[in-house]
Amino acid sequence: VVFSTNLDPLNITDGAFLRRISNKIEISHASEEQFLQIFELECERRGLSYEPEIPLYVSRYITQVVKQPLCQCFPLDLLNHIFWTASYQGVRPQVNEESLEEACLQYFLAEKKI
Repeated sequence: VVFSTNLDPLNITDGAFLRRISNKIEISHASEEQFLQIFELECERRGLSYEPEIPLYVSRYITQVVKQPLCQCFPLDLLNHIFWTASYQGVRPQVNEESLEEACLQYFLAEKKI
């Protein structure tokens, strides 16, 4: 059995319950280096090309514009969004500033920054 939460376990249960779960592993947010590596690996896995500055661009967009910490799942989720959008539109997926900004806006439900 695996439990996962982004909430403080002490706020959602009591100490007696937590003692019965002997193994607890905290998974913190990704460093920028880890995020960039995951992004690059996911693009490589899908055969997607991108300009060299794109991984750093999306990392900074998430942290500075959307104001979110970097999570390990974001590269996969954002690239999925780009794939699904391209599939729906009947075009080839492209990883660029525009497609990543749109994916971020939809994923984080953020307001468009002008």
